[in-house]
Amino acid sequence: YEAYRRIGDVATPKFGLIYAPHPDITLKASWGKSFRAPTLYQQYQPQTLYLTRTATVGGQGYPASATALLLLGGNPDLAPERSTNWSATLELRPRFLDGVRLELTYFSVRYRDRIVTPIPSFSTALRDAGYASFVTLNPSAAEQAATIAGASVFTNLTGGATYDPANVVALVRNTSVNAGRQSVRGIDALVRYSGDLGAGTLSVSANAAWLESEQQIGPALPITQLAGMIFNPPHLRLRGDLGWSIGGLTITGNVTHIGPVVDNRTAPSVRIAGMTPIDLTLRYRADSGPLRGFDLIASVQNLFNAKPSPIATSLFYDTPYDSTNYSPLGRFVSLSVTKKW
Repeated sequence: YEAYRRIGDVATPKFGLIYAPHPDITLKASWGKSFRAPTLYQQYQPQTLYLTRTATVGGQGYPASATALLLLGGNPDLAPERSTNWSATLELRPRFLDGVRLELTYFSVRYRDRIVTPIPSFSTALRDAGYASFVTLNPSAAEQAATIAGASVFTNLTGGATYDPANVVALVRNTSVNAGRQSVRGIDALVRYSGDLGAGTLSVSANAAWLESEQQIGPALPITQLAGMIFNPPHLRLRGDLGWSIGGLTITGNVTHIGPVVDNRTAPSVRIAGMTPIDLTLRYRADSGPLRGFDLIASVQNLFNAKPSPIATSLFYDTPYDSTNYSPLGRFVSLSVTKKW
């Protein structure tokens, strides 16, 4: 139980259960509630107003002189997030397969009042009817003046057009809000093995996760699919690890696959390919001899220099790739030497 000044009181119960009906089988379950107050940044981030071309916010068929206003920033009226979470896990450690461990988990998280920016891609604001409650068409001069007065910064991104209230055909508000509901559910599978191989030890693991998520901003608005869409987690993630150690020497290789997403900001939608970086690490730790106390680590991240697929951008400060899911960091080689005494 917690009490927050100016926000309210909250109780977050949590229950867990572990049951082993057989030495090879373990069943695990958990249920609980969670609470998160809005951050100061989400509440008080300065609001910025941009004057843009209508195409930037998805406008079609407007005259060349038409412009739109786009408002971004915090919201001091945000309410806290709440969620109900549960998971169930089946764990197998078969004795006839020494060193093998298998886990299969189903999880579900249901949010209420999730703090989000309602329009993840500006270019869909005027094209998607689901965002109509955040768009004011043909705003009056008085409404525009009030919005400009409340913004900390007013910037012209049109590349030449001057601000004229008569040319503004839409006001798009994309400040932080509390979504009506958001749900995340998925399956996580893990297989792991560790055992002797010759004079050393071999460790192998494979992990796969499948995710589904959706969001509804308000009761009268449609349900929006999130997982697998640009700037949201992909449906599929895979990871494999292979390691071998002998004495103080350990060699590890990792391959990670971040699944593809769909760029639904345009019609037709565009598939954005996934990314599969591979990492290698060599480590030597000396416990005796002249190198005692030395720890040497050589690693190569993103061995084959995998790159995120490019995406369309509409504003000059947009990243030309999905920065939520994919890393722009190319091949990176590092060497570290540590001495303890």
